[in-house]
Amino acid sequence: MRTHNAIGEVLLQHMLKMQSPSKEVQALSGEAIHLLELGELNKDQAGPDFRNARVKINNLIYNGDVEIDVSQSDWKTHGHHINRRFNSVILHIVLKRDTRQPFVYTSDGRKIQTIELSTYLDGSLSDEIKQLISDNYTPNTLKIPCHSLAPYIEEHTRLQLLQQLGIERFHKKSDRLMVRLKEIAYQKQLTVHEPVVSYAIPQEDMEKDLRPSDLHDKSLWNQLLYELIFEALGYSQNKTIMLQLAQAVDLEFISKIENDDHFEANAESALFHIGGLLSEVDIVNTEGGSEYLRDLRDRWLEIKPQYDGKHFATEDWHFFKLRPQNFPTIRLAGGVKLIHKILHGNLLEVLTQKFREIHNIRVLKNSVRSLFIVKSDGYWSKHYVFDSAKEAEIHYFVGSNRADEIVANVIFPLMYLYFKVFGQTKYAEKAMHVYCDVTIEVNNSIVSEMKEALAMDDHWTRSVIYQGMIELFRGYCSKNRCTDCEIGKQAFDITT
Repeated sequence: MRTHNAIGEVLLQHMLKMQSPSKEVQALSGEAIHLLELGELNKDQAGPDFRNARVKINNLIYNGDVEIDVSQSDWKTHGHHINRRFNSVILHIVLKRDTRQPFVYTSDGRKIQTIELSTYLDGSLSDEIKQLISDNYTPNTLKIPCHSLAPYIEEHTRLQLLQQLGIERFHKKSDRLMVRLKEIAYQKQLTVHEPVVSYAIPQEDMEKDLRPSDLHDKSLWNQLLYELIFEALGYSQNKTIMLQLAQAVDLEFISKIENDDHFEANAESALFHIGGLLSEVDIVNTEGGSEYLRDLRDRWLEIKPQYDGKHFATEDWHFFKLRPQNFPTIRLAGGVKLIHKILHGNLLEVLTQKFREIHNIRVLKNSVRSLFIVKSDGYWSKHYVFDSAKEAEIHYFVGSNRADEIVANVIFPLMYLYFKVFGQTKYAEKAMHVYCDVTIEVNNSIVSEMKEALAMDDHWTRSVIYQGMIELFRGYCSKNRCTDCEIGKQAFDITT
């Protein structure tokens, strides 16, 4: 067991005791097994643990290889079932059985007998191995089958696939944005506007190519930008409800309730109440309510009659296992300031101008990122939730890491689509070029695991590679599509 050497040594010691032809054990299927010769330890990372073994199964003697795993399910987890290098295995030895199936299978469909070794261990040896597992065994949480083999694939092959997937992901995002832009345009044309109703857009409208003149209305792009920013602020846990909230409390409604002197307070009141994060009960039960909460309530009493859309509940939001910095309350506070930039800071025009005028891609990326970094102030600089003050001040509602994510996931594909729609091919290509070449400083759990599995320490911060790793995991690794992946094909020696 190359990845669990300490455990492997102890198992090897016990297996050597089993090598006498008179020592019979029983496979999970009930067949009688004699391990005649274990063979030679395989020092090649790409194949079974032991080569040229001799195993007697019932009355027949087989020559081949032996694979050792901690759990029976490791056979699939490690991708042996699709790896042609394991087609010569004649015996699978595991410490413990964790599936109902008594066999494992090679990529060509051959059945392999399995021995559960813990059945034959004495108490002291079993305890020793369990302790070694506890000390040395770290499960591969993302279940990437080729995690131990991918680093041996040529770096060029890995980089080429990740770049290709990163570009595919970019175009998927751009296509999704176009679909949503058409939806917004269609809803805006409706003569009767009922926010609670979800309208199904006719298929002919979705398939129709909109002319640039159909999309000159800046409010369409502003609403799209608003929704995308809120979705990105929600992270994986709250992105859906953040997007739904931005669609319900749209910019048209926010423009109706805004007050020149109290824009943020009115917007916060609407978002917190409609989002279900603040209710009259919360205010009454908080020692009479703080001045800030009472102000939100009073503003809501004025705003409420103007809103007839969807309402959300506290239960729709996720706080569990989130860092306080990522609580929905903090993200909404930051989101309100970005809404102000959209409506009163001409954010869309600022973005397009930067893409037209800044030629250095690193300067462009940093300049765009700075637009989405939001420093804290006011009530939410000292609170994570309502009326529970914190001694440590919150410095940013939206920090540089989250701003980097917004730039990579939202702004690059949005700018690409914007310039493409209006026939400005030069700047559309520039948006794609910047996406492919710039680096981003983000900590993402999927990317952290993938960069280790693929040995991409030197390239993973490139935006296109970063996005390619996410696409690879979600589209291939998590779905066990190894036979469709160029890395998987080479790692498991798959021929098509």
